[in-house]
Amino acid sequence: MIFPQDDSREQFQRLALGYARRRAYLVAALLGGLCVAGVGVAWALTALILGLDSTAGLVMATVGAGLAFLGWIATAGLRFSRNAPKPLGDAKDAKDMESNARINVIALWILLLLVVAACLALFFFAPRGQEDDAMVLLPSFIAFPAVLLGGITYIRSIVLRRETLFAAWLARRENQ
Repeated sequence: MIFPQDDSREQFQRLALGYARRRAYLVAALLGGLCVAGVGVAWALTALILGLDSTAGLVMATVGAGLAFLGWIATAGLRFSRNAPKPLGDAKDAKDMESNARINVIALWILLLLVVAACLALFFFAPRGQEDDAMVLLPSFIAFPAVLLGGITYIRSIVLRRETLFAAWLARRENQ
């Protein structure tokens, strides 16, 4: 066991919060590269649909995948660590972490909607908005906040399910 049998529920919650923070770091290390890759994929798919050259999008997707891989490599030690997470804070820290996760998701939804509105405005009202080379960029602009929103939403789910995830990690660790 990671902690003595006589430790309280509060100690388990602090360890679960530390585990959630560890998992959030792991996701965050990948997120930048995944955002770049998402932009590249959106660019390449739009170019293919419009019958244009998709090379630039494919290069961007490859670079993004490479950046995500570097993030994965950089966190490999933490990712495969069998060490117990460091206990984190108290009930106030848990509430702050949950609140930040909720606020970040709301802020990114607002950002995504603003970017979509701006892209639609460019499409309908800009002089070149409906030309093929401009249309390739619009889904790319939308892809970045969309992928970021997906990552932050996943981090939020980790924070909200931290005790269940930590208990499953403990069970796997004890079975090995």
